[in-house]
Amino acid sequence: MIFGIDVASIVLGGMAAGMVLFIVSVGLSVTMGLMGFVNLAHGGFAMIGGYVIVLSMNRLGVGFVPALALGFVLTAGFSVVLERLLYSRLYRAAELDQVLFTIGLVFIMIASVTLLVGPENQQVQLPEMLRGQMDLGFTLYRTYSVVLILVGIAFVVALWLGFERTRMGAQIRAAVDNRRMTESLGINVNRLFTLTFAFGSGMAAVGGGLGAEFLGLDPQYALKYLVFFLIVVAVGGLGRVTGVFYAAAIIGVLDFVLKQYVPRGGTLYIYALTILLLLWRPQGLFGRGAGATGGEKEDSSATLMGFGLIGAIGLAGWWLAAKPSGFGLYAVLAALAATVACFAVGFARNRANRRARSYLLGLVRKLQSAPPTGKYMAHPAALAFSRRHHPRAWEALPWILALACYFLFPTYLTFGTEVLVTVLFALSLDLALGYAGIITLGHAAFFGIGAYVVGMASVHAGWTEPISGLVFAAIVAGILGLVSGWVLLRTSGLTLLMLTLCFAVLLEELSNQFGEYTGGFDGKNLTFDPILGLFEFDQLSSKSQYLYVLAVLLILFLVIRSIVNSPFGQSLTGIRENILRMPAVGTPVRWRLVLAYSMSAAVAGVAGALLAQATLFVNQTFLSLERSAAVIIILILGGYGRLYGAFVGAIAYMALAHFLSKAYPTAWQLGLGALLVVIALFARNGVLGIGERLFARVGGRLGRKPA
Repeated sequence: MIFGIDVASIVLGGMAAGMVLFIVSVGLSVTMGLMGFVNLAHGGFAMIGGYVIVLSMNRLGVGFVPALALGFVLTAGFSVVLERLLYSRLYRAAELDQVLFTIGLVFIMIASVTLLVGPENQQVQLPEMLRGQMDLGFTLYRTYSVVLILVGIAFVVALWLGFERTRMGAQIRAAVDNRRMTESLGINVNRLFTLTFAFGSGMAAVGGGLGAEFLGLDPQYALKYLVFFLIVVAVGGLGRVTGVFYAAAIIGVLDFVLKQYVPRGGTLYIYALTILLLLWRPQGLFGRGAGATGGEKEDSSATLMGFGLIGAIGLAGWWLAAKPSGFGLYAVLAALAATVACFAVGFARNRANRRARSYLLGLVRKLQSAPPTGKYMAHPAALAFSRRHHPRAWEALPWILALACYFLFPTYLTFGTEVLVTVLFALSLDLALGYAGIITLGHAAFFGIGAYVVGMASVHAGWTEPISGLVFAAIVAGILGLVSGWVLLRTSGLTLLMLTLCFAVLLEELSNQFGEYTGGFDGKNLTFDPILGLFEFDQLSSKSQYLYVLAVLLILFLVIRSIVNSPFGQSLTGIRENILRMPAVGTPVRWRLVLAYSMSAAVAGVAGALLAQATLFVNQTFLSLERSAAVIIILILGGYGRLYGAFVGAIAYMALAHFLSKAYPTAWQLGLGALLVVIALFARNGVLGIGERLFARVGGRLGRKPA
């Protein structure tokens, strides 16, 4: 006991929890490091193995150790089948296709377990020898926790020796460092992939069984603890067994301390520290390699900005909790000053490129006004570039259909309003992901911020005018996107995914901790003035809400369409296609990405504000990871980088989820997950991609001349 703190209990409890995280996460670290595969379904293998172990003990009377072995073997065998039949098809696919595929697998696993076993949490029955307490000489502690620590240490020693002292370990390390060179030496990398994947999945199964007593075991396990598994891998470093061990131990102890001594908001510090660590070392504390984007040199300013961002969030939280008099005005003035400063910096950085942009704009005007036979239209690329700016006749079809739904399906207008909001949210992500290539798992952060801006302004400030609320939500979300993008977009790959994910989860946890102000999970009911003084906001005015959301969607769609077809939008496409070549032609890559990210955040904020106004309600689910994952699924499903892919994806996803949840309330995710897997495997450009290929094939056949 030191200063009233039982250090031994803290270290032992934290280490026991950390060993569970290590055993589950080490396989994910190795497979992601070796294959470069974003496997978000790794927690699903831990869940399946945990169910095999727990059910074989509880229902079949199998012993603890044999049950662990059975879980390892069955899960590893199941993973081999999936790896050979499905995973291997996507090794060279884009990260987004891998994300879509693995999320689909998670949905299938969750629904299958729910159907076969039920939604209840499974209680593990430990053998008698693992119950009670053990005398360690300096303290008494739970026997099972001590055993978990010893098992974790034994695993890390065995794995370290296997990777460092065996021939296969040397081959795996070589494949992680340089796959092409490894293949040129005659090593069967595909076999390495299969064996490593099976071993990693088996380890996850063992971790799921060992941790059932700590973490619990239910069908939502695969999503519930995904963030922690990814944090351990990102902090420890890809392919680094000892790094994952140290990271898991640190996070386990830290989580145990925070839950014991800071029960309210303790998890916030884990997410905040993860952000700071990854900004400082994008490759992880114990990883190798660079995580910078476009070859830019990392400096300490990212870390300082990260501290500033976390400090700003903490200050905002303190303000929300304490509500000091007079502070609100200073906060607004500071936000305005920050906005002016950011735009001033952007103006200065882009000054050197004004002539180039003016030339491009002039060229576009000439392309648009020149006759088809003119010198500007002679080149096919110039013709295609000009046509992008002119609306085509078929582009009116979605809006005609939306108006037709207003008259044909009046009982579904509330659902239609949610679909329109989702379309706008997907469009905002398409601007960042589809055109700029910014892969994010935390876009719901800006959606939720927009909702909370209009919600809290309505509840606490009496600001109930809807249109000005949308503008304010766009400004706040855009500023947050500008600041966070300036910090986070110094990284890429897994690091960027983790930073955006932690940022969104951090905001969600913050809204939950200050529930007396935000409403937390229970949320707040909202009130708004009539739109333009004419149309009421209530549950009986679904028609006016539908038309209101449709009008906002049309306006912002035209703005986004102009952006992506402008020289700025074309430069974003160039950055997405070849981020290394664009700086060579004088494009300020990172500043363009930050601007795109900020504009995307502003549109997402408007979408969140619209949903809050339409439902007259806001709670922390507006910031949830599930919402971020859903909008990514929608965009990939419809086809990203196409604008109208957001329309197709949102309608298909929400209609399917709506009707499946009505028909199969407990297992609706099964059909949706199967659809996502099929799209990822056979239609990687989404539904619009399929249509484009069919149109090109039919057009090619019709255009052939008979021999």
